[in-house]
Amino acid sequence: MSSQASTQGGKSIFISYRREDSQDVTGRIYDRLHQKFGHAEIFKDVDSIPIGEDFRGFLEQNVVGCRVLLVIIGSRWIDNPRLQQEGDFVRVEVEYGLSLGITVVPVLVGNTSMPSSDQLPDTLKDLAFRNAIPLRPDPDFYGDIGKLINWLTDKAGIQPAEEKPAVIKAPNQVIQSKSPLKIFISYRRADCGPSAGHLAEKLINH
Repeated sequence: MSSQASTQGGKSIFISYRREDSQDVTGRIYDRLHQKFGHAEIFKDVDSIPIGEDFRGFLEQNVVGCRVLLVIIGSRWIDNPRLQQEGDFVRVEVEYGLSLGITVVPVLVGNTSMPSSDQLPDTLKDLAFRNAIPLRPDPDFYGDIGKLINWLTDKAGIQPAEEKPAVIKAPNQVIQSKSPLKIFISYRRADCGPSAGHLAEKLINH
């Protein structure tokens, strides 16, 4: 059984984010959602906009076809001056989601607080009243992303893809395996926590 968005030719989950704010952790989020739901259900990057096409119409088409718009909000999201510009990609994505009645979910990463309505442009003020989900840094990331995935499946009605056994690595834990441990990742959380986590999941699941 496919989801409604898939039958309409769109993708069920639209991920809105700003690279300089949350690129690493968004990569981790995408990897976990991709593992659960498959590539065909997720729109992540404006790089997929065809050359020469009006990005406003392209983004609107993809937002209209989705069930859920995830707005990834990191510590620098609200302070980026481009958010005040009408043609900003991130602003356009969220505006479409709010105006079209799509389920818009703020996803707070890196212990970021939800922006207040006073901090947002007029067209985005309703975002401040959408119930957010926090995705905290390791070791809480795994439990938090699990809650998001469960909500997408149980409440948003997005059907999982054919599932493969997943191996989950929490920080400072040894992976239980019949073969000897071959790769040890040393990192400092304050320096490169999201990047190290993203790298670990890539190595584990490939």
